[in-house]
Amino acid sequence: MDELTIEKSAFQLAQLHNDVADGKAFHSIVGRLGSIIDNEASQPRTKVELPRISQSFKHELTNLADGADKNELVPVNDGFVRQLLKALQVTNRTVRERSAFTVLNGLLGQRLLTDDQLQMVIDHVTDNHILYDHILEPPNRAVFGRSTALAGMAMLLYGDRHDYLRLTNDEVYEMMNKASLVTVLERDTRGFVKKSGWAHTFVQIANIYNELIQRDELLRGDKLFLMATLLERYRRVYTPLIMGETESIVTFTVNLLNLNPIYQHFLLYELEQWQKSLTNHLDTESDWTRVFNFRRLMQGMAMDSSLPENVRKYLSA
Repeated sequence: MDELTIEKSAFQLAQLHNDVADGKAFHSIVGRLGSIIDNEASQPRTKVELPRISQSFKHELTNLADGADKNELVPVNDGFVRQLLKALQVTNRTVRERSAFTVLNGLLGQRLLTDDQLQMVIDHVTDNHILYDHILEPPNRAVFGRSTALAGMAMLLYGDRHDYLRLTNDEVYEMMNKASLVTVLERDTRGFVKKSGWAHTFVQIANIYNELIQRDELLRGDKLFLMATLLERYRRVYTPLIMGETESIVTFTVNLLNLNPIYQHFLLYELEQWQKSLTNHLDTESDWTRVFNFRRLMQGMAMDSSLPENVRKYLSA
């Protein structure tokens, strides 16, 4: 993990976030975010070290996952929770997705974790060494740990919003800030990965954002910052996003647009700048990929029946 580069990006992003929240930035958000994202050069590939999970624990997880589906889980000890969190980082899809994540979801939903165990989960999903692990490098195995941490973050925010667990305001803001930094830094845009299952980082990011915008304690500036960050990063993706990412981003965007006209005004400005940039040069496969990613996003929004009328008119013009 290139800590110096990541800290620099975090500082710049925090400065912009504060300016947006204070009403000191609106149109300038687009250019400032673009500069932060574009200045993040990819790092060379390095070896990814993943946790090892014993066969006995894998069997225990598999058995518990069956019980989770039937709401038959029981309280577990701290050692089990520590092993469970490690299992969320492995490349084995059966262990990570179908067992560990299913069990964690069940333990949270059935309120079976102690306060200390819940804190262990919160600490895991906000751990810099997981969220930013190998994030500036070419696609690699660390993405699964990042993705499941993001999915866990969305799950915790959902649970807090539905009153079956409690997060503090500081924890919510920490999740927002760290998710936005992942958005800026993430290079791995893969959806389903052969043998290893779902990476899907951009789906998880959109899910987190969709949870955050439904919270009354967040300022309009916070929510505007989230939309700008996700759209500016999507704008700079040079690989096809065709495995549900666009649909998740559309859901988040349309939900936000319906909260206040200020988000509609910003989106229209964002789209104007975006369209201009797409016509500058179309010489490579990456250039055309960006065009078709944009088209899929516009088509997805246009098909949503709850899209505000002024945005619909703009898209149909």
